Amino acid sequence: MRKINLKDILLTTFLILLPVGKVIAVDAECASPQQTVLHFYHWYLNEVKNKRYPLSQNYNGDKTSITKWISQSLLNELMNGKLRDEIDYDYFTYSQDFSESWLTNINAKVIKQTLSHSEVQLSLGEKDSLNQYQVELNHKSCWKIDAVKPIN
Repeated sequence: MRKINLKDILLTTFLILLPVGKVIAVDAECASPQQTVLHFYHWYLNEVKNKRYPLSQNYNGDKTSITKWISQSLLNELMNGKLRDEIDYDYFTYSQDFSESWLTNINAKVIKQTLSHSEVQLSLGEKDSLNQYQVELNHKSCWKIDAVKPIN
């Protein structure tokens, strides 16, 4: 009969816990749905304020930034013209104009959430320039925005 020593026990424990640690580490690197929406809109509105439009052909900023927050399926629809030809407003703000108050008044609140889907209510601006949206996110490797709709 083989003797079990402390080294074997520690090695076995380490090998069992290693995958769990990797899962926890990956989740720690991913923002919550609320934080994903806030980070994206803060970045996006600053780009638009500075006359840099991430979805345009002439965009000269960091083209990989948007992929941190937007799902590949939504990006494909926006970039391939599927939605671009159908709308004459900014998809993420449902507006043709830009309000400075949006930059300083960005609020997000999770309305519904499961393991793979989340709905966040987003508010941009204040008083006369207040706009509200329902933002849908999906979780595959991290939370990503999959749809934005105005709330009437």
